[in-house]
Amino acid sequence: MSRILNGATPERIGAEEFIPPPKDCFAPNEFLARAALDSVLRQPASHFGDTTQLESILRRTEVERRREKYLALPSREELIDNRRRQQTAPSNELWLALDLSPDDEKHACASAYDGRLTPGPVLGRFLLKAPDGGPRQWSAAQLTELAACGYKFFARRVLLLREPDEADYEQTALETGSLVHEILYAIFTQAEPSDPTSLRASARQVLDEFHRRGRLGARDPAFFELEWASIEAMVNESIDHEIEGQAQHEAATEMHHEFPLNFMLSRESSTVAMGPLEIMLVGQIDRLEIYRDAGRIRRLKLIDYKTSRRLSEYAELLKPARFACEDMQMPVYALGAAESFRPGLASDATVEASYIALKNRDKESEPQPIPLALLGGPLESAGQKTVAARILNLVAGAVAGGFEVDPLECSEYCPYRRVCRYRKPVFHS
Repeated sequence: MSRILNGATPERIGAEEFIPPPKDCFAPNEFLARAALDSVLRQPASHFGDTTQLESILRRTEVERRREKYLALPSREELIDNRRRQQTAPSNELWLALDLSPDDEKHACASAYDGRLTPGPVLGRFLLKAPDGGPRQWSAAQLTELAACGYKFFARRVLLLREPDEADYEQTALETGSLVHEILYAIFTQAEPSDPTSLRASARQVLDEFHRRGRLGARDPAFFELEWASIEAMVNESIDHEIEGQAQHEAATEMHHEFPLNFMLSRESSTVAMGPLEIMLVGQIDRLEIYRDAGRIRRLKLIDYKTSRRLSEYAELLKPARFACEDMQMPVYALGAAESFRPGLASDATVEASYIALKNRDKESEPQPIPLALLGGPLESAGQKTVAARILNLVAGAVAGGFEVDPLECSEYCPYRRVCRYRKPVFHS
């Protein structure tokens, strides 16, 4: 671009005299200001006096400012990490010392635009009532979603946002896990658990039968054969681990496989508008061992099978600093087992929990003792730090409309990443 002054030689003019720098043009405040002043509209005269549009722009600007402020505040994920590092309580108090509540400032800043719904009868009925009018059934998986991230639970369980399952030639991880559980259940229920010969014979018979049925129903027999080699190895190694454990450890008085759970939790005093908070917990414990002395139960041991190699990661979930934090499976199972056998428990009874990672050579994690007092009971009062209270607090928060984008465990591979506003800090550990 050039210009001529007083007939002299043309002078070149830089574009910056007419066009602001790009960084200023695309700044949010600059863009909104230009839109508000109709600088970029085709018919400025007809819109300049439209106060409705200007008010809408201002409201949206304020919403974005509030959202930016909300997401900039520490998440519970960061707060919990800090509290763990600052933990100074004696070892026998670690179980009850961890505070799982969100940051007060962040909780106060949450709004209808940041994962907060207006509580009401419709939401309350959805979360607390079954279609027949009875208490709604809650599983450990649902509570884990709610504990880890309220928005993830809201998107999956309330809005029902799910990607359709696409049938593939290979089995999914869920299908493989379910099949292994079925095989182990059949072996342990058909064989004499204390007899190694009976266990091996039952394993061979059950594996042959499941292989025959699975191949007939497979989407692709060749892919099924590849996966079956892994399944067969996991099952045989699990039987070897069982036989070795029987030779080294005390035999259980009773042993239950796929033990069903179905029990109630309630709170006498509640702020829920629909009345006392009451839920039903359901599930299945992969393996429950009972040890008795003189008829009384002195020890309950829970074992959960995982078709995984990540034994150390699962073992961490049982430690005091992580127990009932973002993963609720073992806490729910431990509470359910204690409730199922509470009348027969000795005064000094203990509860233990461990994982068996079927693809890991070490197989079983070290059994973690869980204080019976930590589990709580079916009737809880507000303010208690127990597993039962933790469960009721999670559900009560959801009934109150609290689905804040405030995770305890945020994964970059979350299926709801595309619709979630929260962005994990880059350098957060």
